[in-house]
Amino acid sequence: MTSCVAPSASSGAITSRRRARRPRVGMTTDVRRGVGDTRFRVRASIRCAARLPLYMPAPAVHRRRRTRLRSRACGDLPLCGTIQVDDPEVSVIIPSRDRTWRLERAVLSALAQEDVCFEIIVVDDGSKVPISRRLGAETTDAVTVIRLESSHGPAGARNVGIEAANGTWVAFLDDDDVWSPWKLRRQLHSLSSDGEFTFASSFVIDDKGTISIDPVTVLSRDVRRVALARNPIPGCCSNLLALTSLVRSVDGFDASIHALEDWDLVIRLSEEGRAVVTKEPLLAYSLHRGNRHTHEASVRTSYHRLAEKYADVRNELGIALDLEWWWTWRLEAAIRASDWAGIAKAYWELGRLHRDPSLLVRAAVARVSGHRLIGMVGRLRRPAQPAGGVDPPPWLDHALHSAHDQGRAPGAPNGQA
Repeated sequence: MTSCVAPSASSGAITSRRRARRPRVGMTTDVRRGVGDTRFRVRASIRCAARLPLYMPAPAVHRRRRTRLRSRACGDLPLCGTIQVDDPEVSVIIPSRDRTWRLERAVLSALAQEDVCFEIIVVDDGSKVPISRRLGAETTDAVTVIRLESSHGPAGARNVGIEAANGTWVAFLDDDDVWSPWKLRRQLHSLSSDGEFTFASSFVIDDKGTISIDPVTVLSRDVRRVALARNPIPGCCSNLLALTSLVRSVDGFDASIHALEDWDLVIRLSEEGRAVVTKEPLLAYSLHRGNRHTHEASVRTSYHRLAEKYADVRNELGIALDLEWWWTWRLEAAIRASDWAGIAKAYWELGRLHRDPSLLVRAAVARVSGHRLIGMVGRLRRPAQPAGGVDPPPWLDHALHSAHDQGRAPGAPNGQA
């Protein structure tokens, strides 16, 4: 049975452990290091975090009976080719709060993982109705639910899941994202004998259901330097697979950074371990107005905190923050949230960076008149996208049809992001 250990009352955070010797992955492959897109486009999932309080009670654990799911052909249900065991290869951690509809879809995509032994730990981050009462019968027998009576934020919930993990590897999945059926196996396959964490390209689904690709634009050997300048991981936490011992050795998520804590984790992982990247899109990340990176004040505060935290390291290595990436990303978030003050600020900063008067004019128009006159100045500047988006692969098409069957658009917000 999965053992769940609450964070130490004296430390209020994950207890550091000696890192285990790096296990050898059964299969190795030639890692594809090249990138095909020189323009970096990020659709980052920003999650607010709050550090666990010092004297918190042990979280309630709803243990589900361990079920051996034997391989069978995929039918209408996306559950196939997986085995649930007491000694898993990968621990999948899913934090969630009051979004059972989205959570069901995410859990089913995790259960569909092929050719890998895993466990699923759902951390109920203080939902009004306990998640264990609302999950469907198809998922309840295959997951362990840890109930937190009050919300500690996605970072605090993930840290509880990290302590409870039994797998050699740990993977994170947000409850509004979905995985391809071979996400875990291909990421494990991509790891060479000394790789310790990995990420891949990602599909992106906006609130209109349009699908695009957010590609990996960094080489494996450059992850450390790039992470100090900008967030290199498409899809953020839902994309990440890492050694459990490595994540514990860096004390998990730093919840003193109330947003962008996933970017902070990547910086610390790249300092202690070796990254491996692959170009194939292995997940789908949902963009909607409920995403936490649309909360401008929290993101701005976290960005300044992150910049200050690693200022000495960047100065030593001669690395500057990538301001063009930052303000382009903030522009996209502001457009999605219809935040015209944020749009004006982003245009203004981009205009200063590029010395482009047209961007400064757009900033003034957005500030004064909003969307009614912005079209008279020019189209809103967005990263280039293929016309009409891209066609979804079969596994993603299935997830989108499931969303429509539930009566919601694929990117529609539903509760806490």
